[in-house]
Amino acid sequence: MLKYVTLFVVLVAFLSSCGSNNPVGVVGMTYRQPKVGDSFTIDNYKTDTATGQPVPGSRHTSVDTFAQTGMKYMGKTNVTQIVSTSGVSNYLNYEANNDISIFEPNTGGIVPLWITFPVGSKSSITTIISDTSAIVSGVPIEMKLSAITSYVDDETMIVKGQTLSVVKIKQQGNLTITTAGVPKTQTNNAYLYYAPSLGYVAKAEIPISVDPNGVTKSQGTLNVLIDYTLK
Repeated sequence: MLKYVTLFVVLVAFLSSCGSNNPVGVVGMTYRQPKVGDSFTIDNYKTDTATGQPVPGSRHTSVDTFAQTGMKYMGKTNVTQIVSTSGVSNYLNYEANNDISIFEPNTGGIVPLWITFPVGSKSSITTIISDTSAIVSGVPIEMKLSAITSYVDDETMIVKGQTLSVVKIKQQGNLTITTAGVPKTQTNNAYLYYAPSLGYVAKAEIPISVDPNGVTKSQGTLNVLIDYTLK
């Protein structure tokens, strides 16, 4: 499945559209309505911290298929279910302004919720994912996890030999841990490239990152659309 991953919460990123089969977006782009049976083949791999090249043994392909559309699910009414060859189902809602909202049931212990990606409104949206506090060995500790999801630019990509217009979205994940009144924030970025004409994401990327002390590097992740079949 095409994964869009921040450091703190797994988000599955895909599609956009709303209304009729080919509604026109707010900036003139055509947003395709997904159909049952649409399928997308994804090239998935991690990137080496030294070379930026695919990590040996990490590369694999997966196929995502649209199983249902127009569903009511978890408070949303225009939801599509996507089933992957990885065995995971995920859910996306198409908002009236052509934004997409993504629901990931398995978030590693964090309460599942909808996250909105502004592919249509091209705005910036802040979501509080969790906000908790505790006393550990008599010391008060607070932990706040948030995501700032924002429009970056309109770009182009080549998929199956065709040039596609894509909307680039950045998601900044922020984890702030406050111990005895002293806050420390760790930040990680991820990027999504959404192709309105396909109704799907053409690429999702987590760049190679360095820890806050500037010592340890973490591998990046790339998920790239390489083939598709539209019904």
